[in-house]
Amino acid sequence: MPNVRRLVRRIETVRSLAQVTKAMELISASRMRRAQDRALAARPYAQKLQQVLEHLATAASKGADEEIHPFLRERPVSQVAIVVVASDRGLCGGYNANVVRAALGYEASLEARVRYVTVGRRAREAILGAGGQLMADFPGLPVNVTLGDAAPIARLLESAYLAGEIDAAAIAYTRFVSTMAQVPAILPILPFGRDRLAGDKPGPAIPQFIYEPEARLLLEYLLPHAVEIAVLSCLLEAAASEHSARMVAMRNATENANEMGRELVRLFNRLRQERITNEILDIAGATEAVTTLARQAG
Repeated sequence: MPNVRRLVRRIETVRSLAQVTKAMELISASRMRRAQDRALAARPYAQKLQQVLEHLATAASKGADEEIHPFLRERPVSQVAIVVVASDRGLCGGYNANVVRAALGYEASLEARVRYVTVGRRAREAILGAGGQLMADFPGLPVNVTLGDAAPIARLLESAYLAGEIDAAAIAYTRFVSTMAQVPAILPILPFGRDRLAGDKPGPAIPQFIYEPEARLLLEYLLPHAVEIAVLSCLLEAAASEHSARMVAMRNATENANEMGRELVRLFNRLRQERITNEILDIAGATEAVTTLARQAG
């Protein structure tokens, strides 16, 4: 039979744990709402930038190939950089494990040497544990992700691509779908390539614009900016997904702790009832024994 005092201490511990997980759930819910708003607000700009690049790439493709921006040239892929966006902390369900698994699965599908750029301590530990080679390491995402957090990652990929250290780059992140659903995804970053800009399916006819300055010069400015925006979009999606996953995980932990607390209280009440019943039986037995002795003495 469990010790009653130990059971009482366990009930207090479980109730304290439920209070902590509830507080963490509320904090994550507040952060998730802000991160979700920022991620959704960034999508229209990224989509419009993609459309502008489609128009510019089509206009610039009429020139000589050597004049095309290096980010649009595809070459044989022998070295690839994969950015893995995870978190510094755990307690967020399968968020970290799922995105790392997606990155490692993408590596297995490539016939090239892969080096990793990790964002977050959990990503670094998982990649090193899997035997991956690190190219760079960045701290986890702040509460409010800005373009300043994406710029160093974008500059690293761009300089490595232009220097010939890598032939392609992609980012493994978690795409925010809803509060209850976050999907690991792989987004190619470099090179852009005309097929990526135009898409696989024929779209509507592109209007003929006259660009000033010419399309090639606009691409030289917009393509590095597009890399930054692509990285920023992934970071915003990952931040919203992380806070959502942590909120759901803490909600489940709170519910489990409350249920465990109710089970322990029921066990405590049953033990106390058994103890009271035994004491009553002892008193009744002692009273009956005394009555019997009194009768025999009389």
